[in-house]
Amino acid sequence: MIQFDPVHTARLQDLLREARQIVTVAHTRPDGDAVGSSLGVARALRAQGKAVRTVFPDPVPETLGFLLTEQDRQECLIHSATPAAAERAVADADLILCLDFPAFNRTEQLQG
Repeated sequence: MIQFDPVHTARLQDLLREARQIVTVAHTRPDGDAVGSSLGVARALRAQGKAVRTVFPDPVPETLGFLLTEQDRQECLIHSATPAAAERAVADADLILCLDFPAFNRTEQLQG
């Protein structure tokens, strides 16, 4: 069983509680894990009343389009299609959650 450090867990809870604008970010060429984790976290946070945007560096593949609800489609930004809006969302965020990748360079142009 994975043991989470209670100090880190408490700090994450504090960050989530304090954040007003949250952005989830997935890696370039998102696969099912990236799309699913980004959307799942965003939906859970929205259910708690948080303002959340999801930024994908590239479009979600058509084969995974069934995962997107209408609200997801409204709240998601695709950096390669609307770079200014995606970069503004990231810049304005109180908290950025990077999901399903080990290094920010996996976002390619978004990392600038």
